[in-house]
This record gives sequence, structure tokens and C-alpha cells, in this order.
Amino acid sequence: MAGTLRDGPHNGLEASGHERLRIASGLRAMNQKRADEYRRKAEEYRVKAGIASGEHDKTAWLKLADDWQQLADLLRQCAPDSLPHSKLPLSR
Repeated sequence: MAGTLRDGPHNGLEASGHERLRIASGLRAMNQKRADEYRRKAEEYRVKAGIASGEHDKTAWLKLADDWQQLADLLRQCAPDSLPHSKLPLSR
């Protein structure tokens, strides 16, 4: 990958435009996969709440479902698209 990285401020590494897009695309795919998994868990717990016999159990399942849904939503809000396009730092 010669020519894709250059020295940045504070002697860090920065990705070139092409490399930033490749990294952001990979991060989006990972976030999407994880968000899908979290949404499936939320749906699973909503189903369990629907068949729970006691009100306390139903409330607990719905709380778990809500927590998993919030995690999925958070991943969407923290998508790589929200990162500045000028610099996507890489670790050394």
C-alpha cells in the first residue's frame, strides 16, 4: 500500500482519501452487522414480553428489548459518515 499513508500532525499517520473511504466502508459494514444483531435481540425480547405470564416479567423483557434497540440506534448515530473526511487517523 505504498503511497496511501502520509505523516500527519504530531507525527501520526493519516489515511489518503482512497484509504479513508476503504476504512470507513469497513467500519460501516461492521456497525451495520452489529446493529442488525442488536435489533434481532430487541425483537426476540419483545416476543418474550408478549408471551410472559406476569406483569413483572413482561416489563423486564420490554426493558431489555429497549436497551438492545437503543444500542442499535447508537451504532447508527456513531456511523463513520460522521467522522471528518479530511483526516481518519490510523494507529501505528
